[in-house]
Amino acid sequence: MKRQDPAAQLASAPRDVRASMLAAETLAPGAAAVVGRFFAAVAAHGESIDAPSRRSFDAAAASEPTLATLLRALAAHAPRVCLAGGREARAVWYARRRQADPPRRRGPAPLPAAPPEAWPVEWARLYPALRAAPIQESSRRRCVNSVSRIVALLPMDLDLDWSRFTACSLFEALLEAGLHPITAGNYLDGLICLGRHARLDKNALKGLREMRTVAQVRAARIDKKKVARLADLEERGGFMAIAAVIGRLQTEAAAQPANTAAAERLRQTAAVLAVVINAFGRTGDVARWRLGTDLVREPWWAWRLGWTQGKTVKDQNVGELWPEVGEVLDALILGGRPTRFAGLRYSALVGRNWLTLTDDARASRLPSQLVKEAIDVPLHDLRTLLADFLRRVGPARAADLIKAMLATAAFSRESPTAPAARATLRRSNGAGYGRQSQSMASPRSSGTGRAATPGTQTLAHA
Repeated sequence: MKRQDPAAQLASAPRDVRASMLAAETLAPGAAAVVGRFFAAVAAHGESIDAPSRRSFDAAAASEPTLATLLRALAAHAPRVCLAGGREARAVWYARRRQADPPRRRGPAPLPAAPPEAWPVEWARLYPALRAAPIQESSRRRCVNSVSRIVALLPMDLDLDWSRFTACSLFEALLEAGLHPITAGNYLDGLICLGRHARLDKNALKGLREMRTVAQVRAARIDKKKVARLADLEERGGFMAIAAVIGRLQTEAAAQPANTAAAERLRQTAAVLAVVINAFGRTGDVARWRLGTDLVREPWWAWRLGWTQGKTVKDQNVGELWPEVGEVLDALILGGRPTRFAGLRYSALVGRNWLTLTDDARASRLPSQLVKEAIDVPLHDLRTLLADFLRRVGPARAADLIKAMLATAAFSRESPTAPAARATLRRSNGAGYGRQSQSMASPRSSGTGRAATPGTQTLAHA
């Protein structure tokens, strides 16, 4: 079969795309043909090239490799084309691939019938009783893992009876291995669990229980790690640094092809950071929020937030979020599409998870993981940062200051509110960020100050 001329295949492509592809030294096999089919489908559907829908990608590419060729060619030669619809098309192919694979077992494998080989005989003989204990499989596994960790750190000459001396020796060995007292106490709790379900005498476990209490007392005397983490964040600029990170994440996401997982993760991280400094939520709650139920976008572009807390089962009504936060949320649901499609995208996504934009939510720890990757502190630490900030500057000024930081530092483009925001920061004379407060230097700085909600001019602190 005679090979068709690339120029003829690209007849439906815009002039600049056609010129770029014809001038390329090498083209992937089939690239010209699939790009030509794509632009013909876009024209047939009456779509704009800066926001083609998934159906145009489906019409041009009848297989996953062909779709991959199309996406690479468009990213290289047609930067004006938004590839968000291509990401949706690729997700369908991924789902088909998973359906074709044999079903995988969910969760960890059940515990084996025999105890771990490294366990000493004194503990291994208690293992069958643990396996038969009326507790959840996860609790059994946690107990086994704790005991196995103790075994790995056991002194070679230790006599493994159930005396107080043995308990004390085990605790000291765990501390000498560099473990935090709380971690050491948790490992001892695994050994207590093993003995309790083996129905050992209560006096046999008294020494281990005493050492567990000692671990808690020692841990209370040590400054929490989050104090050092938050002090470091304050030195880097506090909320101003967070606002700058949000701006950097948005800039990096805009520079990536819209179909990439990297761009999606950058937008997710920026959205989590922006929302939680306006209205803090626990990571499990944040991961479960739904568009149209918890996060609602009004026709006039405002976003509102309210949800039922998973831990307390209480309603948390934040009200309208700051306009700067709404811009970040718009960028998340647009996924690289032009701003004019924000309303249509929201309507199409109502009922879906706000982070994944699908029916399924990710693991509850995802928001905290995203925050940790971006600013080196977990999400929960921002609760303390917000409380400390509220105490220093007061609820009324805190909201205005953080909004000003977002408006001046968070966006690569000039925000309409930026001039007023810069004036607010000048009046504040830098108060409230970029320095460490006395309360942040104390492990007792984990207060739970609250601001009034709802309202756009306040900080919501769940």
